[in-house]
Amino acid sequence: MALARGDDDEARAMLAMVEEEAQRGERPALVVTRRALPGYRALLAGDMQGAIDAFERALEEADRIDLFGHASELRVRLALCLAQAGRVTDAAQRLAPVFARHRDAIEITPVLLAGPRVLQALAAMDWGTALAAEDGALLAQWTSLGASLRGTPTAQAAKPAGRDDGPLSAREAEVLERIAAGDSNKLIARAFDLSPHTVKRHVANILDKIGVASRGQAAAWWRQQH
Repeated sequence: MALARGDDDEARAMLAMVEEEAQRGERPALVVTRRALPGYRALLAGDMQGAIDAFERALEEADRIDLFGHASELRVRLALCLAQAGRVTDAAQRLAPVFARHRDAIEITPVLLAGPRVLQALAAMDWGTALAAEDGALLAQWTSLGASLRGTPTAQAAKPAGRDDGPLSAREAEVLERIAAGDSNKLIARAFDLSPHTVKRHVANILDKIGVASRGQAAAWWRQQH
């Protein structure tokens, strides 16, 4: 779920606690599902080819790993990796079973589990003739639905034109703006659909980047800048 939210820091923390080797007595379906873990780890490490190879290996047993639609999610993630590697035709081929399975389905949660960021990136790709028009339209529909469920049109807000947030990323600027408004970490986490752990990391990064020692000083810096 952390990956679906685009919360890479939390995803890394969670994956660090999960062993790739199956535990004795573990359900067979979960044993096979673990085979996708190297792909997630490679993805978070920026190793695109490693992610492609790992997801391809996991999908060799698509029928067995398809716990709660896991195969569809992996195919969507794999398709983006392939498309970003310039293999657009291969990406479209990996998406074909997803379109076939979910085109007329009410239940599309497995697709949405890939997350708004992944769907938006796929929808923005130049597919040329690799993707049929009806499939492109369906992908756009899923992207819109994923964004609406998230409550925002983009996975991460961009800086408004003309605004200078100094050394802060767009998300850090959003967090600091809420700090300056008096919000607690709990309220900030709820507002941006983040984990408390991730908010704490953002706050620590903010203090370090702008060279202050407290939330109050950070809030004062923000008000001075804006």
